[in-house]
Amino acid sequence: MLRRWLETPAETTPPRNELLLKLFLGRQAAPEVNWAHLERFRAEQDALIATYGGIERWLETEQAGDSSLPYWLLTLSYGRLQAEALRRWSEEGLIALKNLAAREKRL
Repeated sequence: MLRRWLETPAETTPPRNELLLKLFLGRQAAPEVNWAHLERFRAEQDALIATYGGIERWLETEQAGDSSLPYWLLTLSYGRLQAEALRRWSEEGLIALKNLAAREKRL
């Protein structure tokens, strides 16, 4: 049963992201509200990156001889790389929104 399930292609779940919806409608909110959303999100990604780093160190020391280690590290790498990309995205978003607010203030 498990082997049969492992052999079937994985289904992709469509993303649902409340933050993206809030930013999509962000024109209706004060700039500081959008900044706060992105700053909070960035902090969440920082925490995830740190957590993944700790898990990786633990796995590599405590589970070094386990034949499943490469698979565990592969899935951990997915989460870490995703969090790193999302952190970079939040930084770019903050810069873009702060530049936009500065331009609009000059007008």
